[in-house]
Amino acid sequence: MERRRVIENANVIMATYEDPLLGDVQVYPEKGTVCENIINTCMNDQKDKLWPMLTKLGVTMKSDEKDLMGKPLMKCVMQTWLPASTALLEMMIFHLPSPSTAQRYRVENLYEGPLDDQYANAIRNCDPDGPLMLYVSKMIPASDKGRFFAFGRVFAGKVSTGLKVRIMGPNYVPGRRKIYM
Repeated sequence: MERRRVIENANVIMATYEDPLLGDVQVYPEKGTVCENIINTCMNDQKDKLWPMLTKLGVTMKSDEKDLMGKPLMKCVMQTWLPASTALLEMMIFHLPSPSTAQRYRVENLYEGPLDDQYANAIRNCDPDGPLMLYVSKMIPASDKGRFFAFGRVFAGKVSTGLKVRIMGPNYVPGRRKIYM
């Protein structure tokens, strides 16, 4: 049942950030869009069905791994067949649009200003020579007070070491002169 909860939570997140241009990205275990058969076969200790499936998929297990049962077997099979890092990277490469493609139609979600100004155009075109536009997702205080390391995503312009930037936080109001450097 934990698998179902994880899948349901993933579907909630995907529905929250749904993008019609990506199509339906929900996960439907009952339709076989998830490796539900392999998971169930491992969890139900149906090794007579499991080994032929793994052979067809080109997955070879070590002899000591074949003695595992239940969740340890399922974990080992999944790590061998679909390592999370490889599966996620391939999913992003094959299913997500490139930044230059995505920003063209997502600029209105990324930028709250006028959609015909230089900033919107720089974001839309991923312009490295345009004004610096980035989203800072994490600020980490540096050892010297008053300085931060910022982790973020650049939408336009270029970032360089020592560059001073204005951080407009979640409560930023255009025209108000509260500036953070």
